Amino acid sequence: MRKTLVALVALSLISGSANAATKKPTPTPTPTKKVTAQPTSKATVKTTVKPTATAKTTAKTTTKATVKATPTATKKKVVYKPAPRKKVKLSPSPAPVWPPKGYLKSDDIYAKIPTSKELIGLSSANKKLAAELKSCESLTCGAILATSLAGCKWWEITADVNGPTSDTDPTIINYGNLRSLFGPSKAKQINSYILISEEPIKNGLVVSNIIMACHRTDTPVDVQLPSHVYVKAA
Repeated sequence: MRKTLVALVALSLISGSANAATKKPTPTPTPTKKVTAQPTSKATVKTTVKPTATAKTTAKTTTKATVKATPTATKKKVVYKPAPRKKVKLSPSPAPVWPPKGYLKSDDIYAKIPTSKELIGLSSANKKLAAELKSCESLTCGAILATSLAGCKWWEITADVNGPTSDTDPTIINYGNLRSLFGPSKAKQINSYILISEEPIKNGLVVSNIIMACHRTDTPVDVQLPSHVYVKAA
């Protein structure tokens, strides 16, 4: 079965001493007689004061200090516990709008020619597409977005490369024909298809008259996916 679509698309010891005291008696005078008074005795009083007691004070102080060990504070091991993550409820991606807006329709096939801005946006998240667009820096290419309601086992896209005859002759002529083959796509899956010719870039050259075929039969043994076959016009 084959479905086709034609598109144009941021941390103390105390000691005391007394001095000796000596006293001499004084003679008493007689009123009328001269008396030679000789002292009959000499009284010598020596007083020696000796300390009778020697006070020795030996002060012995024995101090026993009893030190009670203060319990050493045991550092608690800090265990890091990460804050519990908030549960994020994932919402399913919204279903694509169907039918896609701005697409040309033929039976259950939808297609449109993307703008340069759309292609740049799509290629930023698609390495394969970005690599394919590299080829278009030197070769004439075409691009188309396509999808199918039921999906396809493989895609076949044919197109023409047309342009002015020369820099001086604006007459549009056919430079060659391109046949591009691509792998399967799921139902309602929109894919970007880059059509790469072998024609060098030249002012005025375009890929036009694009015809898409969605095949729902097995891929033939002799078909290589993906592939581009360009045949220059005679």
